[in-house]
Amino acid sequence: MVKGVRLLPLALLAIPLTLYLYAYFRTPLLPLIDGPYYSAQVSWIARYWTLRHPDPPLTFYLLLPFYFATGDNILAVKVGVPLISSMMFIPAFLYFREVDGDDEAAALGALALTTSYYTVRLVTDFVKNAFGLIWVFSWLFFALRYEREGKLRDLAGAAISVLLVMLTHILDFGFTIGLSLFYALLRRDRRTVTLASIGLAFLALAFLQPWIVGGDVSKGVALVEQVTEGDVGPSGLLDIVPVAASLLLLLSWYKSREPIHGSLGLVSLLFSLPVYGRGWVMRFRNLGGIPISAALSRGKAEVSGGRFLAVLALVLVASSGFTLASTVRPTVDMATFNEMKYILDQYRSLTFVPDVKIRYWAETISFNVTSTPEGASYMLICQPSPQGPAHSGSQSKGLGQLPSRAEVLVRRLRAQPVFQGGRCILFKIGRR
Repeated sequence: MVKGVRLLPLALLAIPLTLYLYAYFRTPLLPLIDGPYYSAQVSWIARYWTLRHPDPPLTFYLLLPFYFATGDNILAVKVGVPLISSMMFIPAFLYFREVDGDDEAAALGALALTTSYYTVRLVTDFVKNAFGLIWVFSWLFFALRYEREGKLRDLAGAAISVLLVMLTHILDFGFTIGLSLFYALLRRDRRTVTLASIGLAFLALAFLQPWIVGGDVSKGVALVEQVTEGDVGPSGLLDIVPVAASLLLLLSWYKSREPIHGSLGLVSLLFSLPVYGRGWVMRFRNLGGIPISAALSRGKAEVSGGRFLAVLALVLVASSGFTLASTVRPTVDMATFNEMKYILDQYRSLTFVPDVKIRYWAETISFNVTSTPEGASYMLICQPSPQGPAHSGSQSKGLGQLPSRAEVLVRRLRAQPVFQGGRCILFKIGRR
């Protein structure tokens, strides 16, 4: 598949890899909310060979070898996520080269995808979504080749890509299904109908056996129900750059009559419009790197003397990604993490952690952590400081300074403090 790829594009792979490694290694912990979620899942799989939380499984099993190699669930994520995520450069380059016939345009497009703000956001928080982009562009590459040449190996590649994206992330899966449907509608031939049929077959499988995708199909059902019931509305989160890029792809389709541009432009535009409510739009907009990279590659290939403009656009796109990579940070400071580790090492009974931002870190440290108070002996409440590690002699926070929700839980569970540190309080849950 990569026989014809030149050395320069492969060397460019080092740019997103370096960017992602920098984002992960600039702090001793993992960035944002979901970082520790992946480390907790991986260590749980290593012990029990099943997921701790239902989810599409492929991402976690891809990270598992890094855990076995390092013996550290945090280091496994720090190394594994950048290495695997940067691989999206390869199928993106191959697709852009196939559709535009220009190595320079393909390299610029792949760099725009991997260094954009949107993709860096995925890599540093929504890792499953980032891994899914590998299979989205694999599908685009194989689907385009199959539509043009009709070879069964390309059809098999497209089918495998749909399967892999289904096992990775529901949003990427939905994006790919949308691509296949619009591709068939715009091209209207047997090959594109075959591609769409394979996608719909996997979609039916996900509905018939939702455990395969961790029950994520329920999220898609919820969105469809909200749309059909009219329970959606403008969110005020219009992101003009992906919308403009999607419109440029549609313009390219109008001029070239290449249906893959039209399908990519239509699906990207549907995902970019702020009409689904704030929660959905915030997820959808994270795929903004797809239309931006496709439009940049297409612009370089189509516009006479477009090299300068394409490079300038790439610099602008990449600068936002580099800025984000230099600012992401964990949801807890090192002092809170160390205090949590001390508490969970000393008190090994099942511990209820109500705050999800804290719970993922607790699950990274210990297997004896739960999201519900039923059956738990202890409850852990932490208040991380955004100012960094605590100074020696810092005063512990009393019960009256706890968040109101935590105070309600303490009273309802008849909990009594048994350990009070500078960041965390451990409560013994009373009889109920």
